Amino acid sequence: MQDDTILGTGLRALAQRWERNGYQLMSRRLEGALGREFRFECAGEPAMSVKLTASTAEISPADPAQPAYATIAMGAADWKQVFSGKWSVMTVVLGGRSNFPKHERRYIMQLSMLMQALLLLEA
Repeated sequence: MQDDTILGTGLRALAQRWERNGYQLMSRRLEGALGREFRFECAGEPAMSVKLTASTAEISPADPAQPAYATIAMGAADWKQVFSGKWSVMTVVLGGRSNFPKHERRYIMQLSMLMQALLLLEA
């Protein structure tokens, strides 16, 4: 069954781009986002989990029993802007519409940079 949720559609597109071009974006400053599980939440949708490796992007339904390194939660309109490449995750965070817990900041910033660069790379 095809997942037509905002997160499902956006993360599938992101995963395809990562597997084609993610290697071009890796640097020592951003590699902290690799191998870590990120939880993506959008109101009214099931939460999703993403884990990037050097060559793959694993997407799955989020397991509430499995803690994520960072959780990114925002509304549907904000996710649409992020997945379009117009905004970064940090745009929404700095706009005050998404949490930014101190212990997750480094990972959220790294993932935000990787996501926006990847989305703009093929725009």
